[in-house]
Amino acid sequence: MRRILFVVLAFVIIGVGLVVVAPYFIATDDLQKRVLAQVESATGYRVRVDGPMRIALFPSLDLVARDVGIAEPAAGGSAEFITARTLKFGLLASGLLSGKVQLTEMELIDPVITLPLPEGEAPAPGAVGRGVPPRRAS
Repeated sequence: MRRILFVVLAFVIIGVGLVVVAPYFIATDDLQKRVLAQVESATGYRVRVDGPMRIALFPSLDLVARDVGIAEPAAGGSAEFITARTLKFGLLASGLLSGKVQLTEMELIDPVITLPLPEGEAPAPGAVGRGVPPRRAS
């Protein structure tokens, strides 16, 4: 009984060690290019990443990007209509193992969305003006 407990404990320790160490062995540069190309081709939006990117294995396999912006080039400009502190791309582990990037989700954390007004329209009374960040609820 003691031997079985020791073997199970060893597997748990090895598993936790892999979860902690594995992200350091995955090249994020190539993965970043492939994920951004896939997002841009599927949505038509241009994604900018100015901060670092890292792999997170727990609680799910994610590529996490900091300081991001999203623009719609089809709208005739490069002005970003969404910026966020963090953008998480959910990835399938089976896809990475087979050499294909497969996204499961995209999650914006702390997004700021700027919607342009139609030409000639004034903002509604009490609306937040351009360049003024919205007030956060306390």
